[in-house]
Amino acid sequence: MPGDTASPTATPAEIATPTPSAEPTDAAILNAYEQASAAWDAAASIPEVDYPGITQWMTGYSLATAQADLSELVGDGWVLVGSYEPHAVVASVNGTTATVQDCGWDTRYYVYKATGKPVTPQPWGGTTQPGWDSITGLMVLQSGTWRVTNLGTELNTSCAPTSSSP
Repeated sequence: MPGDTASPTATPAEIATPTPSAEPTDAAILNAYEQASAAWDAAASIPEVDYPGITQWMTGYSLATAQADLSELVGDGWVLVGSYEPHAVVASVNGTTATVQDCGWDTRYYVYKATGKPVTPQPWGGTTQPGWDSITGLMVLQSGTWRVTNLGTELNTSCAPTSSSP
């Protein structure tokens, strides 16, 4: 979700593409993180509380929060529009836990499903303005699958992406 701040310093097109990571664990972690993000966007654009990707790629606090937020979207008649372009890197891995740092380009905001008009004010501190979001994702390995268990987000920050999306 977009937040409040000044103009971003760079657009996604201005970010250089890094060389792919040779580490398979890092690749699996980043894939799971990006799948969880895509699942949220897909579920919130309908909205659908029981969207399959939510339970596949999220667990714990993130899953409970996503389902509660989706229930709220359904009840309020809101949907998510726009897109999110992650620029995530694996910050650390410790056995079955990992931390992902992301500085993603965010153009998402919420509209009334019936009219397409923006919700005012935007929920959860967001705005309709695009910007960079700084996200710290905590991941856990469960039954051979990495899942997002918690996200900390600072909307429209001055973060600088360290990678581009694959």
